[in-house]
Amino acid sequence: MKKIFLFFISMGIFLLLSTCSFDSPYNPPPYTPRDPSKWNPVPIFLDEFDSGTQPDTVNNWTYEIWNPGHVNNELQSYTNSTANSWIQDGKLFIKAIRSGEAWTSARLQTRNKHDCLYARVEASIKLPTGRGTWPAFWMMPTDSLYGGWPDSGEIDIMEYVGYDPYRIYATIHCDRYNGMDQNQQGGNITSGDCSTAFHKYAVEWYPDRLDFYFDDIKYFTYKNLGISWSFWPYNADFYVILNLAIGGNWGGAQGVDPAMTEATMEVEYVKMIDMGIGSDDINPPTDPTNFTAVPKAYSMTLNWSASTDDLLVESYEVRLDDDTLLGTTTLTSLVVSGLTPETEYTFKVRAKDLGDNYSNYTSGTFSTIAATVHALNTQIEAEIWDEMFGVQTENTTDTGGGKNVGWIDNGDWMTYTINVVTGGTYVIDYRYAAQSATGSVQLLDNSESVLSTTTLPPTGGWQTWTTTTSSTFTLPAGIQQIKVKAATGGFNVNWIKIR
Repeated sequence: MKKIFLFFISMGIFLLLSTCSFDSPYNPPPYTPRDPSKWNPVPIFLDEFDSGTQPDTVNNWTYEIWNPGHVNNELQSYTNSTANSWIQDGKLFIKAIRSGEAWTSARLQTRNKHDCLYARVEASIKLPTGRGTWPAFWMMPTDSLYGGWPDSGEIDIMEYVGYDPYRIYATIHCDRYNGMDQNQQGGNITSGDCSTAFHKYAVEWYPDRLDFYFDDIKYFTYKNLGISWSFWPYNADFYVILNLAIGGNWGGAQGVDPAMTEATMEVEYVKMIDMGIGSDDINPPTDPTNFTAVPKAYSMTLNWSASTDDLLVESYEVRLDDDTLLGTTTLTSLVVSGLTPETEYTFKVRAKDLGDNYSNYTSGTFSTIAATVHALNTQIEAEIWDEMFGVQTENTTDTGGGKNVGWIDNGDWMTYTINVVTGGTYVIDYRYAAQSATGSVQLLDNSESVLSTTTLPPTGGWQTWTTTTSSTFTLPAGIQQIKVKAATGGFNVNWIKIR
C-alpha cells in the first residue's frame, strides 16, 4: 500500500512522516447535511475554456503522458499534442486518433492545482461515439493516505463505453468495493442524446455520502456507513481527471470498431463548488485519548483514540513538544521515521473539526528501540527494513519460504542498517522476480548518493526468482544505513546480500 510522506528537519533530526493505513479506522458520527443555501456560490475552481487555444497547464491542468497498456490494457498513448487536445469556440476538445494500428489521445488532471474535499464537482460534456471508446470524468486522491489503488479511493462521476451508447455510469472504488475484486459500487442512467448534446455530470460530496447526478437527476448514492477507511476513504482531497481511452478491459470488452479512425469528447466547463461544510460548526472536538506508540529503531507509530465532534473531526495535528508541526492526518495514527535509536521523544496531538476548531493537546513521551544491524556477506530479508516507502509484503514460493517485498513502483524504497567492519569495494546481490517488465534498482548511501544502479530483466513470473549482482561500489567502515530504491518499478525482492 502506498503511503504519504512529508520531509521535515528540526533540532538536527531528519524526520520522515507517513500516515499508517492499517490500524486506523475512520468512524465519523452521524452527519446532518448542511443547507445548500450556505454553499459558496462562487466556484472554488471554474474553467470555461474561453481563452487561448490550449488548456491552461500553468494554473489549471497537467497532461499525463503514457504509453499504450499503462493501465487497463488500453490501446492509446496519452500525449500533449495539439492534435489530441485543444480549445476552440469555448470548449475543450479531446480527440483520439488512429494512425495505422496505433491510437493517441489525451488525459488531463488538476492534481495540486485544483483539489477539493466536500464539494459539488460538475462538468458539461458531449460524449464521443464508436465501439471501443471509453471517455471518463472522474476523481482520484491527491495523496494516497490509505494506500495504493484502490485503497485510497476513486470517484467516477461519469464513465461511458461506446458499445453501450445510451448508458451513463457512476462508480466508486475503495478497498472494500473495487473493480479488481469486481464488486465496485455504482449506478447508471440512460440518455438518448449523450453523444449529440451536452449534459451535466456531477457529484455532490458530503461527509456521509456521495450523490451522483445526470442533468440534476440524482441516480446513485454511496453512503458512509461509519465502518472504516476500507469502506470510506473519501475524507481527503481529490483532483479531477478528463480522458478519452480506446479499448481496454471495459471499453474494449466488445472490441474496437475497425472502421473507426477518430473519436472526440467535448467539454464546455469544469467546476468545483464549495459546499460550506463546517460553516456552522462552532464547538471544538473532544481531546484525543489513549495516546500510545509502537516504537522501532528509526521510527515509531503514534496511535490515539478518535475525538468526537458535533459535526465531524476533519483531521489531527501532531507536533513535537517544542510546537514544531510534524504533520496532519485524517487517521488516528501517524508514523514518524528518521529517528535515532534508543532516544526519547515527546509528541502531542490535537483534533481539528470542519469549522477550524481545535481540541486541547494530548501529550506522550516514548523511546525508540535499539537498531537491528545486519552483517555483510549474509542474506538480508527484504521485508526486514528499517523504513520503507510504498511497498507491501506477501508470502513467497522462493527457497526458504517466508515473505517477499512486492508492489514496487517507481521511487519506492527500503532502508537497512549494516555493519561494515572493513571499508572497501563491495557488490550487492538482489534476489528478485519480475513478470514482464524490465526494472532497475539503485543502492544509495546514507547521504542519498547513488552507489550502483542495476537492471532487472523480466523473469517470466512474480514468483520466478533469480539472483543478479550489481557493479562494484565503495563503502566506508562503520555502522550505516543503505537504501534500496526502485528507479523503475515492476519487480519483487526476496533478499539482498552485500559482499
